[in-house]
Amino acid sequence: MTLGENLKSYREQVGLSQEELGEKLSVSAETIADWETGARVPEVADLLRLKDVCGVSVDLLLKTGTTLPDAGPFPQEVYREQFTPEEWKKIIKATQWRGMRKSLVLLAILVLLLCYALFYSLSVATSGAIVGIIFVFAAVNLRYVIAAKKNYDNTKEKIAACTYEYRVFADYLEIYIYRNGEQVRQSKLSFENIERFFDVGDYILFQNAGQAFTLRKSDLKADSFFLTYPQMHPEKAPYSDANQKQKIVSNTLIFLPLACLLLAPALLGKLGFAYFWILYIGAAVSVASFIYGVSAKKKGYKKYRLNLAVGIVCGILLLVFGSYCFIFRNLY
Repeated sequence: MTLGENLKSYREQVGLSQEELGEKLSVSAETIADWETGARVPEVADLLRLKDVCGVSVDLLLKTGTTLPDAGPFPQEVYREQFTPEEWKKIIKATQWRGMRKSLVLLAILVLLLCYALFYSLSVATSGAIVGIIFVFAAVNLRYVIAAKKNYDNTKEKIAACTYEYRVFADYLEIYIYRNGEQVRQSKLSFENIERFFDVGDYILFQNAGQAFTLRKSDLKADSFFLTYPQMHPEKAPYSDANQKQKIVSNTLIFLPLACLLLAPALLGKLGFAYFWILYIGAAVSVASFIYGVSAKKKGYKKYRLNLAVGIVCGILLLVFGSYCFIFRNLY
């Protein structure tokens, strides 16, 4: 039997028409017909999907003396993804929410600080500074929302017309993009060059050179590379549990010294120089922020510079202000 005869036999055994098999493989019924008549030879990725659909090994499919020209190594996993405009909108919204969460939390904290400042009648300068920061945060987040909507409007039709195929090998990926049935792009990406992984609800996104690629979790094998690799490299998965904990610690150690520096002058202005030593507590937190930044740098985390900067600048300022009670102790 020829390869085409084998394919036809196994297709009929599972009770599928050429159209039904084509839908499962994301190819046309004409392509299936060409395979079965020998007019064309299926690619390696097609054979891997055929074996899953037909429930037989690739060896059995090829048990005809037929060989694939320049087949090369077989991929360990193959996935084909296509998204509707509605599904793409859902993905963008989920990604947008992930990106805005930290900003919204900081915005809520600033609003609480403003309420505190107004309630205790702190200085106009302090209240004005908080209001200014709130407006900046609101403007940045509004711009982010507008940019996300614009991105969706510009890409929804293009994404819906494309099929994305991912082939996973031992240490690299091959990505194929088809538009209206024709291949428009092919790229090879080593694992180490993948910049980030994002776990977004029902989807996994990975990013390279500013471009994001998406897969449905429901399509992935239980031990898929796209699920296991981010666990082994948490520095590339910013929304993993480990990195979320790191972010909480980092943001806390950034916020507390800044809050001390912002509110302390107004509060201590009412208490007098005698209580400026309280600022040493904020200085201690600044030192902790600096130590965390050094530790994060050694562990390979990218976002450590702000902790170092806050630790140094706020630490020095809080130490100087805190020393006022000793420097000017003869004045009160």
